[in-house]
Amino acid sequence: MDVYLFDIDAVLLHPGGYRAGLHATLRHFAQQLGLSAPLLTAEQVEVFEAHSIISEWDISAICMAAVVLEALLAAPALAVPATLPAALAALRKHGALQPDISPALLARSTAAALRPGEYAAQAAARVLASDVRVAADARSPELCALLDHILQHTRDPQQSLIFRIFQNYTLGSSAYTECYGLPAEFTAPGMLAVEDQPALDAKWAAEILAATQTAAVRAVIYTARPSLPPTATIASAGQYSPEAELGARMVGLQALPVVGVGAMQWLAATLGGDAAQFSKPAPLHALGAIACALFAPAADALRAAHQLLRTHQLPPLMEALRGRPLRVVVFEDSARSIQGTQAAGAILQAAGVPASVLGCGIAQSAVKRQQLAAVGAQLYADVNAALAAVHRPPRA
Repeated sequence: MDVYLFDIDAVLLHPGGYRAGLHATLRHFAQQLGLSAPLLTAEQVEVFEAHSIISEWDISAICMAAVVLEALLAAPALAVPATLPAALAALRKHGALQPDISPALLARSTAAALRPGEYAAQAAARVLASDVRVAADARSPELCALLDHILQHTRDPQQSLIFRIFQNYTLGSSAYTECYGLPAEFTAPGMLAVEDQPALDAKWAAEILAATQTAAVRAVIYTARPSLPPTATIASAGQYSPEAELGARMVGLQALPVVGVGAMQWLAATLGGDAAQFSKPAPLHALGAIACALFAPAADALRAAHQLLRTHQLPPLMEALRGRPLRVVVFEDSARSIQGTQAAGAILQAAGVPASVLGCGIAQSAVKRQQLAAVGAQLYADVNAALAAVHRPPRA
């Protein structure tokens, strides 16, 4: 049996919405600082993604933290505010800002410092704190506290202004208020609905859905997008956002199970743990996606994946896989997420499932292709070319 794991952004979709939301967010804060030049170019965003820093929540926060730190280090007489809004106001009043950050160096340093189970922004907090120590600034404790304020809560709408601005742009003001129960920061349409475009051809969407009606193929959405929790549970307001479901619907694959960040948040809340340690590129996320592709209900499949990871023994729900060859094909643009799926395959093998993992790396940029090739992925310009190469039509 084949199990297809489909990432959404840069695989099933041309991710114009998140990219537009990122640039709009950075432009918003640049204007707050009185700057006209973009804080990051499209090419510099690609460098972050090539180093597997793929979340715009992380990229936007890392960039803003670096800009604010550079500006404060250049103004040694300025008192360091405790919050980002206060820092923006103080720096704008101070004037003469010319922040000069190196996004490529910051991306490399952050990727090198990243520890298993943490978000990239948390690693960046340590990287930038080391810059503070090198600068030997007398305000070091206050600067490090401000960095933590910006970088340690990048997914919390109550604590992160950057998150709120980004989500307001990407979801749109009405959906933002509905999702988080917070007043909109401003009125705007949702960039996901306006800017995202399908990368998957309609004929392939139809072929995938038809194949999953046979015994030969199963498929699942495997994404770092926010998502709803398993259907057997009730979503809590302000915690889950159906962005993965929106992406699946845009390419006609809404019938497939969706295993996004919401599923990992639910699992962490249900069984105990940290959603960051459960989510891509962690192998649990891939195991959960494989389980949800093969078994239902999704809540039980996710629990079974967690039990498999913890015990290295097949749980009762997954016992039918023992001794059955399983080819897992992951369509991804992130090298680290392919590695996470490879690790999930190794766990299945150790538990008695003869599983193999085929990584289909979807990328056009040279930097991304180099990263994907380094983890053994087969390289394709788009998901349609990958499917044409690896899909095995079910026998009549």
